[in-house]
Amino acid sequence: MRTLGQEQGLTLLEVLIASAVMAIAILALAGMFPSAYQNVKYGGEITRATALAQEMMEILRNESFGNLASYDGRSTGACGSGTDSVSTNCRKWRDDITAVGLPSGSGTIAVVQETSDLRRITVTVNWTERTGRKEAQLVTYVAQQ
Repeated sequence: MRTLGQEQGLTLLEVLIASAVMAIAILALAGMFPSAYQNVKYGGEITRATALAQEMMEILRNESFGNLASYDGRSTGACGSGTDSVSTNCRKWRDDITAVGLPSGSGTIAVVQETSDLRRITVTVNWTERTGRKEAQLVTYVAQQ
């Protein structure tokens, strides 16, 4: 005959405790998924916004130094309907911001004359997220050659 100390296996109480511990661990992990999803979504939005700001920055770098001041104060909400390069580039940028799906996305450009041969350019892309208004902003300096 076997004694009680030599039996192998788990009691019902041990199985219930192990199941409870596993359930708590799984619930804790499941609670992290919504937060992780929001972080991934925000990361994608900031990447798209930064790429759009960089796109406009490259357009501005390719403009003639004398034409940079024409971009000052431009926003995607007021691009104008002209056929000049400033209006055309603004409308293309507005369409690109709309196409990437940034919620309530918009862009603004500021050109400041630092000296007679130096301009500071600030390009900002804004959008709305559930936690409020967000922005990606790039700043560069362009010197007259």
